[in-house]
Amino acid sequence: MTALTHTPDDRHQEPVQRPPWRRRLVALLGWALLPCLVQAAPATTTERVVTVDGAVTEIIYALGAQSVLVGVDTTSTYPAEAQSLPSVGYRRTLTAEGVLSLRPQRLIATAEAGPPRTLVYLRQAGVDVQILPAMSRPEDLIQRVHQVAQLVQAEAPATQLEHKLKHDLAQVEARLQDLAPRRVLFLLAAGARGVMVAGKGTQAQQLLDWLGLENVAASTPGYKPLNREAALMLKPEAIIIAETEPGVFKDVDWPGLTDTSASSQGRVLKADSMYLLGYGPRLPQAMNDILDLVGAGPAHQAKAHD
Repeated sequence: MTALTHTPDDRHQEPVQRPPWRRRLVALLGWALLPCLVQAAPATTTERVVTVDGAVTEIIYALGAQSVLVGVDTTSTYPAEAQSLPSVGYRRTLTAEGVLSLRPQRLIATAEAGPPRTLVYLRQAGVDVQILPAMSRPEDLIQRVHQVAQLVQAEAPATQLEHKLKHDLAQVEARLQDLAPRRVLFLLAAGARGVMVAGKGTQAQQLLDWLGLENVAASTPGYKPLNREAALMLKPEAIIIAETEPGVFKDVDWPGLTDTSASSQGRVLKADSMYLLGYGPRLPQAMNDILDLVGAGPAHQAKAHD
């Protein structure tokens, strides 16, 4: 066996013992320099926020507080500037890694956000996860704006936005007095997932309930694929088509819809799904557009606010 050898540099040496007064001096110098080190560190005054719902993102832009945003989800398509922000993916299939990569201090979402285990992990990682309650009536939008404004410290501009929403929702309520009952077919054109009929338990059903309109597919639970023959059998008097992407619904692919009384009378509305179902600041405008479609009362004035 070869014996181990040591050079003078790596031989064990006894630690140098500093006199007690020198140890105290080093400690005092360390404490004295600490405030300088803290002052030298860059201060983070702007909050970093990720939004996980197009309606929440839209509210923040309407409040003029978009400078706090560092990321959004894929439903945050309005206004167009929001699409330039980093994406954390679809709101129902979030990953902790994707969110944490943006180093957010706060995540603001609605009840649709998930999965739950991701939200739990984000909280454990120190992210302030705020889940806004679901809306059960149109007036809840005003409370939602107030909650978001508090979270992004934009209470002052919220006052003006809340006043406008109260005014616009009052206009919608007034028009409902002249509403004639209409049978409505509500479709969701969801790209690769196809065209689906909105039944009970959906936001589309909730929107129609708010407007006092009959959903011809109310007996169908959730969203179900549209059957070409069923569209005629349902006999809708008006058709609403919510597109997840512009132009994803192709009229030529659904010739049966042209044979309905809704189509022959020109009662077909096609619009962005987040505009119709997002329940953001444009909700009163979307409700007025539907009332225009079914011929409720005089032409509304909300478009003057576009």
